[in-house]
Amino acid sequence: MLGIKKILKGNKTESVEFREFGFTLAAASILVCFGSIYFHWSPSPATLMWDRLPMTIGFAAINGLVIADRIDQKLGRLSLLALILLGLFSILGYNQSWLTLKPYIAVQFGTLLFLALAILLLKASRIPDSLWWSSIGLYVVAKVFELVDDHVFDITGVISGHTLKHFFAALSVYKVLTIFDGEPK
Repeated sequence: MLGIKKILKGNKTESVEFREFGFTLAAASILVCFGSIYFHWSPSPATLMWDRLPMTIGFAAINGLVIADRIDQKLGRLSLLALILLGLFSILGYNQSWLTLKPYIAVQFGTLLFLALAILLLKASRIPDSLWWSSIGLYVVAKVFELVDDHVFDITGVISGHTLKHFFAALSVYKVLTIFDGEPK
């Protein structure tokens, strides 16, 4: 909700496309919350789909935003739609057992790879490299906590690595949404 509030109250000079990417990313983050609750309440392949689907929409929004900022806004919008469809295809295919998990993994980690290459190779028009690097860093921390889930719980006895994964992934998205504050931080 903070992300949507940021977009509504923030920098009104952003293009329609940038605002669409922001709303898509913020909405996907909210839906991740509900999808994850649903999955953890009743873990199954069917509920896992609802956990992963909003994440793929968020990855698509990030890719679209990068393309819009560094290449072309209309191309960014087209890529957003194409990547949402690809993500949906990868999740449905896995859920229905006619695809492996590889396409979904490609969507998730392909976003990180694309983002890193875009930062290194393409000039930003609006969003500074430092914002993207800090967002990537927070997401990497989230993935590390996911890998050490049980260890973190064994050490703390209160909180799991999975919980911290959600926290740092949300911070990563929040960092991206600071572009709507005016000058990104």
